[in-house]
Amino acid sequence: MRNEISAFVFIYGIGFVNGQVVAAQPVEQLDQLQQIIEQQQRQLEVQRRQIQVLERKMHRLEQTTETLEPAVAGAHPKTDQTDAEKAPELIRQATQRLEENASLPSYTKVTVRPERYKISIGANLNRQITVGADGNQTKTYFTDSSNIPTNVFLKGSAKVNRDLTLSTRVEYALQDNAAIAVSQKNERAGFRTSGRFFEVIADSTSWGKASFGKGFASSFGIIEIDFSGTYYANLLSVGNSAGGLLFYSGDTNTYTNFSVGSAFLDQESLSLINRVRYDSPSWNGIQLSGTTGEDQYTDGAVRFKQSLAGFDLSSIVTYQDNPNGALSDWRFAGGAGILHRSTGYNLTIGGSRAKAKTDGRKSEGFIARAGKRHNWFNIGETKTTVDYTRSEDITTRGDVATSYGFFLVQDIDKFGLQLYTGYRKYNLDRDDIKLDDIDIVTFGMAVNFSVDISPDP
Repeated sequence: MRNEISAFVFIYGIGFVNGQVVAAQPVEQLDQLQQIIEQQQRQLEVQRRQIQVLERKMHRLEQTTETLEPAVAGAHPKTDQTDAEKAPELIRQATQRLEENASLPSYTKVTVRPERYKISIGANLNRQITVGADGNQTKTYFTDSSNIPTNVFLKGSAKVNRDLTLSTRVEYALQDNAAIAVSQKNERAGFRTSGRFFEVIADSTSWGKASFGKGFASSFGIIEIDFSGTYYANLLSVGNSAGGLLFYSGDTNTYTNFSVGSAFLDQESLSLINRVRYDSPSWNGIQLSGTTGEDQYTDGAVRFKQSLAGFDLSSIVTYQDNPNGALSDWRFAGGAGILHRSTGYNLTIGGSRAKAKTDGRKSEGFIARAGKRHNWFNIGETKTTVDYTRSEDITTRGDVATSYGFFLVQDIDKFGLQLYTGYRKYNLDRDDIKLDDIDIVTFGMAVNFSVDISPDP
C-alpha cells in the first residue's frame, strides 16, 4: 500500500502540462494522508487490546483504503489538464472518508461499555370468550383469562462475574373482567390489578439461587412438569378457565355460593407469596429447594430434570406447612411429566394430599393429561390435550369434584400469538344438595412480547 502511494506521489509530482507543474498540491496532501495513515496504524497497534470495541471501525478503515487504491492504480503520468484538475479533489474526498471512518480514539480515552447487563420489558394479553351452560341457562362471558392473566413485566439482570448474576423481576396483573371473578350474577366484574412478582434474585452456578420478595414458593412446579405447552389456555389448575361461575341447583332453582374456583384449587395463586426462597445447584438433574415466608409458611421441594434417549423428563415432590387456602395445615404433592421430542407426544400426572386446620378434614386428588405437539403448518406448533381430574373434600367433607376437557392451541410464532379453543365439564357432588354440571366452550387469544435492552457484544 505504501509503495503504491509513493508511486502516486512520484507520478503526479513530475507531471507537466504546457510547461507548468500541475500536481504540487496533491503531493502535499498525499504526504498528509501518509502521515494520517501511519498515525492510525500506531493507534491501531496500541488498541488491539480493545479488539471487540474497535473491530467494526477497523473493518471500515480497510474498506475505505480499498476504495482509495483503485484511484491510485488508475492514475497515468500522461493525463490531460482536466484529469490533473480532478486529482486534488479525488484525493481530498478519499482523505476525508479515511479520517471519518478510521479516526480512532486515543487509548487513554477508550471506555469499555458494560457487556453483562440485560433489561427486558414486556407484556402478555390473554382474552377469552366463554360460552357456559350451567343447567339453568346458557350465556356468553367476555373475560380475561385467569390461566396466565394479562400482565406487564420488567426484568433486569447484571452478571457480576463468571459465577454470580443479580436480577430483578416486577410483574403486575392487569385484568378487566377476570375469569376467576365473573359469574352468572356478576358479568361485569370490573378492572382489577394485583402484584404478582416483586423480587431480587442472586444466582450462582456454584452456590445456587436465592430469591427475596414476592414470587413463587419452591413447591410450585405444575408448569415445569407439564410439557403440553398449553399454559395460556389450559393450566393443570383446571378451574381457572371459568373459576367464577356458580353451580346451579335444579332442586331448589337457585344459584349456590359454590364456585368452580373453590371446587378446583388455583395452585398458582396459592403459591405466590412474600418469601425467601433457595434453590440449590443441580446434581445429575436433582435439585433441592426450600421456602420460608409470610404467615409462618415453609416448604421444601425435590426436583428432577433429565433428557435421555430422545425424552425430556421432569418431576417434583413437595411438602408445605401452613399453606395458603382452605387446606391450611399441610399439603403434600408430587407430579411428573414426559415428552418424546421427535413425535411431540407428552404425558403429565400429578397428585396431592392435604389437611385443613379448621375441621381436620383431609383432601386428596389427582390429574392426568395427555398431549401432542407438532409444527404442522410451519407457522408455529399445534398443541392438543385431553385430561381428567378428580378431587375429594376440597371445600367440605363429602365433596367430590371431577372435570375433564380437551383443548387445541395454535401458535403463530411470527406475531407472538396463540389462538386456542377447548371444551370442559365441571361436576361437583355434595351430600346435602344436588348440583347441575357446568359445561364450557372457550375461544381465546394470547399475545406475548418482550423487548430486550443490552449492549452490543
